[in-house]
Parts: sequence; structure tokens; C-alpha cells
Amino acid sequence: MDRVFEQHHATIAFVSAITASKLVNYKRIITPSKIIEDIKRELGLDIDYMKARRAKESALQILRGRPANGYKKMPTYIYVET
Repeated sequence: MDRVFEQHHATIAFVSAITASKLVNYKRIITPSKIIEDIKRELGLDIDYMKARRAKESALQILRGRPANGYKKMPTYIYVET
């Protein structure tokens, strides 16, 4: 029974929530390798490159929104300028 509590897994949503605060400054370049190092240092968890990449994409989507939503606002911008 103790083995169940010894195994810890980080989900993409969990990693993206931690990573989102680091991606606010768009001038800082955060790579998936850097995310892997940060998670290992801060939490002691090992994650693979693909999970770090997906977490970064998810965090950017949380911060910036989906590109499709930006295109939905395009007609209002065009109307304002004309």
C-alpha cells in the first residue's frame, strides 16, 4: 500500500500551471528543456520532453488565448479603423 503514495506524476495541466507564471514575460525564452530542469529542481519530479513541450503550449494558450479567438475580433477592429 505504501508504494502507491511513493509514485508521483505530473500532469500537463499541473506543469502548465507552474510554467505559466514564467511565460508572462515574452522576452524570456523558456524551452522545454528549461521546464524539465525547473520541475526537477523545484518538485523533484522527472518529466519527459514531450510533456514539457505540451505544458508550454498549454500555458501559452492560457495566457494569450487561442489564435482563432483573435480572428473572431477582427471585424470589430476593421470597423473601428474605417
